[in-house]
Amino acid sequence: MSGTPVSCSTPLKRFEQKRDEMAGQASEYHRGEMDIHEQVSTFHLVMNITKWGALLVAVGVLTATLWFCTGAGFMGGAITGAILLALGIVFLREKPAAGH
Repeated sequence: MSGTPVSCSTPLKRFEQKRDEMAGQASEYHRGEMDIHEQVSTFHLVMNITKWGALLVAVGVLTATLWFCTGAGFMGGAITGAILLALGIVFLREKPAAGH
């Protein structure tokens, strides 16, 4: 191709040079100075998805179990599932922050 001899160390040197350009010194890090608003909002999103998803799975499992595995039938399962859903919404919703 270009006729230049290929060396195995050439790409490694380029990689190390790029890595050194990207990474700062450890002494440049100062705890508490980073803006973490996006990480906090992502954490809250994941926790809310987990919380409400677990409630929906519990309602579905309870409803299906009562419908197909007991004598309660569809209406017994649906009513019990609706009660669990209502209680879950009441207890799992966000509480208002205490104002001072």
